[in-house]
Amino acid sequence: MNKALRKGVVIVAILAVTLFAGCIDELPIQTPAPSLTPTPASAPPLSPTPSSLSSKSSATLSPSPPSKEAPIIIHNQNISGEIEQDQIWSGTIHVTGDIWVCEEVILTIIPGTTVLISAGRDDQNKGQSLIAEEPEKMGPLYTEEYAKTHVEIVGRIIAVGTSDNMIKFTSDSPTPNYADWSEIRLYPDSRIEYSIIEYSGRAGIGWQGPPLPKNANISVSNNIIRHIFLGGIVLGPGSWKVVSNNISDCGSEGIAVDPLAGKPYIAGNIVSNSTVGIATLSESSSIIENNLLIDNVKGIVSRANDTIRNNYISSPNREIHEQSYMGYTFPYIVEPGVITFIGIQIAENPTVTIDFNEIVNNQRGTAIGPGSKPTLTLRNNNINDNDLNIYSDAAATINAPNNWWGTTNTSEVDAKIWDYYDNPSLGKINYAPILYAPIEEAGIRKIKN
Repeated sequence: MNKALRKGVVIVAILAVTLFAGCIDELPIQTPAPSLTPTPASAPPLSPTPSSLSSKSSATLSPSPPSKEAPIIIHNQNISGEIEQDQIWSGTIHVTGDIWVCEEVILTIIPGTTVLISAGRDDQNKGQSLIAEEPEKMGPLYTEEYAKTHVEIVGRIIAVGTSDNMIKFTSDSPTPNYADWSEIRLYPDSRIEYSIIEYSGRAGIGWQGPPLPKNANISVSNNIIRHIFLGGIVLGPGSWKVVSNNISDCGSEGIAVDPLAGKPYIAGNIVSNSTVGIATLSESSSIIENNLLIDNVKGIVSRANDTIRNNYISSPNREIHEQSYMGYTFPYIVEPGVITFIGIQIAENPTVTIDFNEIVNNQRGTAIGPGSKPTLTLRNNNINDNDLNIYSDAAATINAPNNWWGTTNTSEVDAKIWDYYDNPSLGKINYAPILYAPIEEAGIRKIKN
């Protein structure tokens, strides 16, 4: 069947674009990426406020627990091993081996502190050896040898710098490189804000588990995370807020949501030059909004019940940033000759809402993976100026009404869609009605004062 006749009589509804009233303006997006200014909307609170607690509780008040010992001040020192009493770090701290913070203990790091971490040396000779499902793909970071010779910092950490006096976690090598140290793994009620994290291996920031309570509060915001061999931020169970971070040069994901990660809030981040900007796995449900995803191989990969809205996703340069360690090169998911830069990719069978996004200048704007049967709401987006605006490799029918495709000419719209009419084993993409102009509210939003 000729593509021009693909849908029989296509009724093109020329829809007027309804502007949001009053409070929302479009934030113009230029490449290179703008500064960290997108304002995330409607962030959920991390914990109940005092007003939410009943003043008529009949529970008997327990005696106050005995006061804790005063924190130990650690300033311009070398340190490694178990921390059994609250500590406050300042100045230049040289971490020479694994740090484990006991369960009821808090490690506080004050603004301006530099944490130098031994590169490829660990005087504790311990660490957590992880088992990868496909170890041949994950390389030497998932071996016992790496765990024993590379530092990890684990515990409840309060590292809150300021915009002009950031905390820094970095390699102590004069020529730092990927995977010089292992990772930071957080306990519940940790906060890392206004910090620079660089040259780690498994993750810039991860989570300590299992087990980690589903109601664990963890805040990661306004950080610079860069030059990471694998993932920038890896979210596990708990109530995570990942807001306004600048993440770049990650071999796997800039932000990864593991299974059973609950309902994290991921907003206002800039993720660039990584293999995947944001990736979610099944049994989670993320709100992903107001993020700027630039020059990643894949902007967003969703395998979960996600809400994806008001993001700007583009790959104008289409370059691969490969990480190397001990002769092993990452990313493994990119094969020479078949590299495809994708704005949003849907895999497996999630329920996903994709609306008010700006998806431009990718090889494939939106892609549905083979074997996927998603429940997909794909509407009110600007999906244009991609090599293919929408690509389906699945047998499922996909409904994508009320989007701007860069034109109102249905032949031109058809030319940038891959579906049943290109391969009869695939499902159809129903795109009518189409919009007559770009949606002004699509892409990153800015909330007026």
